[in-house]
Amino acid sequence: MDYKIELPVIPLVALDLMGQPQGMIEVNESSPPVLLECLEQFARYFQREERYDVIQFTAGEVNNPSAPFRGFLFAESGLNHMKDEHSRSTPSLMVGGGCFRYRRYKNEGKRAVLDWIWLHPYERKKATLSRYWPQLRELANDDCGFLIEPPISKALRAFLKKNSHKDALDPQVIEYLNKTTE
Repeated sequence: MDYKIELPVIPLVALDLMGQPQGMIEVNESSPPVLLECLEQFARYFQREERYDVIQFTAGEVNNPSAPFRGFLFAESGLNHMKDEHSRSTPSLMVGGGCFRYRRYKNEGKRAVLDWIWLHPYERKKATLSRYWPQLRELANDDCGFLIEPPISKALRAFLKKNSHKDALDPQVIEYLNKTTE
């Protein structure tokens, strides 16, 4: 099995980043196919790393109204990846992504749930997630904060514990985090 990780490089003109080659990009049903495909690529990396049987997101699901989602990509400057087709502007290097789903709960109604998130291993110790956490909360568009879908990876568990982001979790998940050790 091939475990190579290839990060997508996208010309800036394909993105809406206010002229900047880096930032967090929202991905939804109306996003360009290139962004949906990037999100699917990261979902495949997540599936492979976590050894899941089923992929958490596919670009083709945009036509499924019963599974609403709000995805996101993390983009960094792709200056080192410039090619002739990027000559007008610096391209963006996609380094990770994830997806919110919206679920209904008996006592709370509809809530945003962070279904999955994947960052390239080189980005995991660079505070990328900390930098974008406030934007993720805003993107979730949930007044109560968002929930996080278990099982929670060791890396995300460590991030949540270290950064005191337990406010995004329901009490059962907080109890789970408190019981688990690294």
